[in-house]
Amino acid sequence: MNDTQAQARPVRPTLEEVEAYVHGKGYDVPGAANAFYGNFFYAYHDARVWRRADGTPVADWRAEADTWHERGPHYLEPEPRAAAPAPAASAPVSAPAPEAPVASPEALSVGGALPPLEVADVATLAATDRAFHEAVVRKTGIPPRFARRIAEGEAAPEHAYDARLARGGGLYIYGPRGVGKTELACRIAYDYAGSRLDPRFGNWAYRPVPKGRPKHGVRFVVSADLMTELRSTFDKGGDSEADVIRRYVNVPVLIIDDLGKDSSTQWVLAKLFQIVNGRYEAERATIVTSQYTQAGLAAVLSEYGRKEDALAIVSRLAEMTERVKVDGPDRRMAPCDAEGAGR
Repeated sequence: MNDTQAQARPVRPTLEEVEAYVHGKGYDVPGAANAFYGNFFYAYHDARVWRRADGTPVADWRAEADTWHERGPHYLEPEPRAAAPAPAASAPVSAPAPEAPVASPEALSVGGALPPLEVADVATLAATDRAFHEAVVRKTGIPPRFARRIAEGEAAPEHAYDARLARGGGLYIYGPRGVGKTELACRIAYDYAGSRLDPRFGNWAYRPVPKGRPKHGVRFVVSADLMTELRSTFDKGGDSEADVIRRYVNVPVLIIDDLGKDSSTQWVLAKLFQIVNGRYEAERATIVTSQYTQAGLAAVLSEYGRKEDALAIVSRLAEMTERVKVDGPDRRMAPCDAEGAGR
């Protein structure tokens, strides 16, 4: 690349222009050879300010799209690493240090629907790649305590429910206090979000999805904080009631932690119904943790508002979620119990 090329300005199209061109050329036809989506092409180049890996500008984005289609998936595969020089005959050969696994070339192929990273990749990246870990925590809102446990390998990876969440299903995780309900929910969220990140898009951003399919996104909120946020809409200058409800209805995966532990009002309960009902109708994945069975939750919520609203909330959760019971001793109280037993 010469100085003139480096100083040249790339031509930046709009997303609509790219999608129209790619669709018009038939490059986005599912199943076609070397197919890719316009939004994928746009996201890839926009993250790089419309410059190639060598720094040269994309002066003709249409020609660049044509090149993508001609070269196919291999166009985006990582450059092969240069072979290391052979060690001197007298020098002992040591085993190479293990590296953090990265997504395979198949997982980085051209096209809108990229497969998730494998669970082993997410677990290793959580422990070895600080930028990856911070990106997942920032995007999900997982509390620091549980984020640390995940990074240190104390919270076991959990991919068993990934497919259910991907198709809009949810989970109702219940059991007594201290058995790990929140940790399980956080680990599920971490693995779900982390497996959908891609370093090519703005330093561990979410991967593009085909047009018309739901975007990626996870939000964790403690039930008491959600109730407080709903009440805060009475204050002037903050988010409106509609903004708060829309935010929690629209996020693809929502985790509500410790539902039933907080005191509420009839008004807040009605707004909680709007959120649950909105997600129910849109078939968006919802994870709830609670100390109560669903029948017990209905009874508790009824104490704070109309019984009809409480039953309507729990009825929808019952249909939206798979029930997951977590049992065992209170892990937080284990040191206290040990001290008591030693007296």
